Amino acid sequence: MVLFVFSGVVFVSGAIGFEMLAGRYVELHGKGNLIYSFFYTCEEFLEMLGIVIFIYAVLMYMVGEFKSFSITLHESKVKSVERVMCTKQKNYVDR
Repeated sequence: MVLFVFSGVVFVSGAIGFEMLAGRYVELHGKGNLIYSFFYTCEEFLEMLGIVIFIYAVLMYMVGEFKSFSITLHESKVKSVERVMCTKQKNYVDR
């Protein structure tokens, strides 16, 4: 539960907090400088970090709730468009 709240705080601090700071800075000094780039980068970083923490929290919740968690990936049985096109042209090249 704590990680869910923490992920929201991190995301919102980036989305709203740094957005307000960057907006004020742009009003005073414009966009074309290093400090604005710093604000913009911090804003995006905090938003992405909040999402990563949220995903981690969801996965940890699932493991705790269900006692196990696994993901299985299988190769698709559908032929790719490139393979079908090459077959029609008698060029048997897998891509």
